[in-house]
Amino acid sequence: MNDTESTPTVYLVDDDASIRSALTRALNAEGFHVMSWASADAFLADYDPEKPGCLVADVAMPGTDGLQLQQLLSVSDRNLPIVFITGNANVRMSVQAMRAGAVTFLPKPVRLSELAAAVREAQERDSSARQKLE
Repeated sequence: MNDTESTPTVYLVDDDASIRSALTRALNAEGFHVMSWASADAFLADYDPEKPGCLVADVAMPGTDGLQLQQLLSVSDRNLPIVFITGNANVRMSVQAMRAGAVTFLPKPVRLSELAAAVREAQERDSSARQKLE
């Protein structure tokens, strides 16, 4: 594996271009390698489960939403740690996400310090899970 393949990636999925851009810049400034998509379906078409990382996904998106994306990854045995972000959270939604294994559920506007901490935790979970599979 070369350096770019072993460097964990933050996979960012949000249908709002301005949020995607702002979060990509902010996470890059925190030292993370970020790739982003406007939809869950576009992400799934590109995603390589062999590459380490975590997912930061909006819950409410047209088409496949964040919770559906979590379910699709789960049933395909792609246990990618997920940090959810949302502008319209409710308790039922957050409980569902957490029960299904989400790292955390952050309200928009997202505080960079909280997001960076959640991403670090998600990447640690991914690294631990990958070590157990070796």
